Amino acid sequence: MSESHPSPVQQSTAGTSRRRALGNFLDRIDAWGREPLISPRPVRQAAPPPQGSRPNVFRWAVFAVVVFGLLIGIGALFTLINPLMPLAAAREATAIDTLFNFMLGIAAAIFLLVQITLLYLAIRYRRRSGDNEDGDPIEGNNALEIVWTVIPAAIVLTLAILSYRTFVNVRTAGREALVIEVTGRQFQWQFYYPEEDVRTVDVLRVPANRPINFRLTSQDMVHSFWVPNFRLKRDAMPGMITDMWVTATAVGKYPIVCAELCGAGHDTMRGSIEVVSRTDFSAWVEAEKTKAVDTSDPIAYGRSLFVKHGCSGCHTLTDAKAVGQIGPNLDGIGSRADRDFIHHSIVNPNAVITEKCPTGPCQANLMPQNFGQILTEAELNALVTYLYSQK
Repeated sequence: MSESHPSPVQQSTAGTSRRRALGNFLDRIDAWGREPLISPRPVRQAAPPPQGSRPNVFRWAVFAVVVFGLLIGIGALFTLINPLMPLAAAREATAIDTLFNFMLGIAAAIFLLVQITLLYLAIRYRRRSGDNEDGDPIEGNNALEIVWTVIPAAIVLTLAILSYRTFVNVRTAGREALVIEVTGRQFQWQFYYPEEDVRTVDVLRVPANRPINFRLTSQDMVHSFWVPNFRLKRDAMPGMITDMWVTATAVGKYPIVCAELCGAGHDTMRGSIEVVSRTDFSAWVEAEKTKAVDTSDPIAYGRSLFVKHGCSGCHTLTDAKAVGQIGPNLDGIGSRADRDFIHHSIVNPNAVITEKCPTGPCQANLMPQNFGQILTEAELNALVTYLYSQK
């Protein structure tokens, strides 16, 4: 038996039936609210228009309140499961996240409201089959214009007040704040605790639940001290002191990032901040105070100077646990250069530029030019002796 196929006439009839069924289905969907949100301005006449042609304002008002409330709920739910932010580890981070999530919830509600309205209007006021007439001449609706002016104005005013309060909150210095001086340089963060007389490089330790006052500056160019888990970022500029206040609340280890393009090694200018309990912080401070460098041993002294002055941020040197990839690899430097060359390369680094660095050709002006001024003669000799010993 041969298989029968529908004729072109049957296919056309079936397609027309499907389109008619779809149209009837869409008509039933919007049958409940056939009165339009904006009705055409009636032509002046002696008798009032029929009662049945007026829009049902109460029905639309209830519907709008229910829909907008539902959208606000969806926006609030989205902010609760917001995957965009890392863990908030400071009091200021919680305040900033609250404001951000409030703004995100409003944005989500407005986005959904606009998209649903567009979809509804596209269905409700679509051109029906056989309708070739022009649309009704709608001149406007004063009530609707007042609503869509007042509501955005109220939202903007509310956000302005909340933003100002949050700004004041994160810029208010806490009582009995622990002062930490932060110095940025290519390509390293250096930290000094003036009250405790403790210095660290790239690794910062702070006590939990105690206000911290970061005093930021730079030795060379503009850097930006950014701790994503604190939601705070502040520029460190040469010749200036800028302040940043924070109260860490969550014990843990978090990254420190330079958020300002500061040269070829910008991507390597990273550190970490460890939030510990007050007891552990006090114990760490005492341990750092008793940790003395034996200046009589030039190798140990030179190693400490190599780390202290940021050489590990640019150079690789296994003995100092340095893995920098900006400047030349210093493993075995003592077998390739004499003491005079090493000394000259430190105080005048642009005099001789090595051809090859780990990431490509070496560049001038990457190494600080002021080591001859900031290092004492004893420190410079110890550093040269240490590097010359690496054979």
